[in-house]
Amino acid sequence: MVKFILTDIEGTASSKSFEDLLLDCAKVNLKDFIYTNTNNVEVLQCLYDAQEYIQQVNNKKPTRKEVVENLLEWIERGVKQPSLKKLQGMINKLAYENGDIRGHIYPDVAMAFERWRENGVLMGTYSSNPIEWQKLLFKYSTEGDMVPYISAFFDTGVGEKTDIFSYFHVADKLNLAPNEILFLSDSQEELEAARKSGMGVLQMVRKDSPIAAVKPIPQRSKYLIMNSFDGVDAALS
Repeated sequence: MVKFILTDIEGTASSKSFEDLLLDCAKVNLKDFIYTNTNNVEVLQCLYDAQEYIQQVNNKKPTRKEVVENLLEWIERGVKQPSLKKLQGMINKLAYENGDIRGHIYPDVAMAFERWRENGVLMGTYSSNPIEWQKLLFKYSTEGDMVPYISAFFDTGVGEKTDIFSYFHVADKLNLAPNEILFLSDSQEELEAARKSGMGVLQMVRKDSPIAAVKPIPQRSKYLIMNSFDGVDAALS
């Protein structure tokens, strides 16, 4: 019997295109954010760490201006450098708190979370994005504050999402057997790793996803395919 539902976020509970909005927010505001927070210890530490990283790579100490230029270039290239990720998180947090952005969550997710809680099923998220980012997304979401529904957040601190051992780690932290957990994701690689750990799995293919937009949803798959969270309940028994 399923006691816990673990869900991926991007492409499953939230549109993948929302990631682009967050990147644009960081790109547009990065320079002003840095130069208006020169007394912020966290910001200065990020700049110092980025400077050290660039110096190690180029064997030359960059100026403050060159550090900022590198940070903007990393955003364009999709480089997930730790100091940049921290700065992005600070910028996005401010945008969330100011009401400039709202975390996109599909309406069926909010309704499903309510049903599952009423039925005594616990929920958690597992994303490649940091836990802090996940909490902001759900706290300031288009469906309201959904954090109270979520009993556990996981990121790659437990391992990569395509690694079978990551799902053993998740189950261990939840004090559950893998077969008591149902994992929802749009990624077949992630689903395969979770399945091999013993978890139940469902593939989520949203109608606005590239898979659904480019070609018909495959009729044959090793995974049961859902277009929303509405049909997940049937897999809980």
